[in-house]
Amino acid sequence: MRIKNVFPLLAVLSGFFALSAWVSPMPLLLERLSKKTAVWRALEIDGVRTVDDGSEDGKRREDFHLTLARPGKKSLSVVQSGNGKARKLVKLSEAEERFLDLLLLSSDKEKLFKRLHRWGVENTPVSPGRLDHEICVIIGAREEQDTKSQFWLYKTYDLPARLLYTETEKDVAHRFEIRMEKWDDPVAGELFPARVRFLRDGRLTAKWELIFVEKAAKP
Repeated sequence: MRIKNVFPLLAVLSGFFALSAWVSPMPLLLERLSKKTAVWRALEIDGVRTVDDGSEDGKRREDFHLTLARPGKKSLSVVQSGNGKARKLVKLSEAEERFLDLLLLSSDKEKLFKRLHRWGVENTPVSPGRLDHEICVIIGAREEQDTKSQFWLYKTYDLPARLLYTETEKDVAHRFEIRMEKWDDPVAGELFPARVRFLRDGRLTAKWELIFVEKAAKP
């Protein structure tokens, strides 16, 4: 009986050590990310944006068009309600700004390294984790350290999975999370996540769903 009980334990331990062995230092992880995302200089993106706007219905859905161009251009416009196809530029939330800055800087490992430090992500520890059954690498904390800033990368794709951080508003600390999902969706083509979710203290505040993305000539 004792021998039988040992085998499941050995399986768990071997799996843990095998996963831990895949974890690379932060500089190497960012280098892989930069190579993966260096395939574009500019992107044109269409999608649907759902925002918790505090109204009676609670949610506002709007078609959006996003232009990204390195090193730092980002422009989001939405279709104006009741005005045909006319679009208006909209102000991004702080979390949306941070998400787009992450993508724009992802091809430059030195700049991304500095920006992650500014956001509170430390070099170590680097540890394994799982997100929706996907194996990930966590930079800046262990998975259970849920008060520290963390940057997650999908191990399979070398692409961003999560960014977690804490910001203080009116002397109250709030926990923010940006989830970048479905990079492998045929629509996304690993250029842009097919779904992005923005959470504040565990509550969904906005969601982006991708309809179309293409590389573009730099404006």
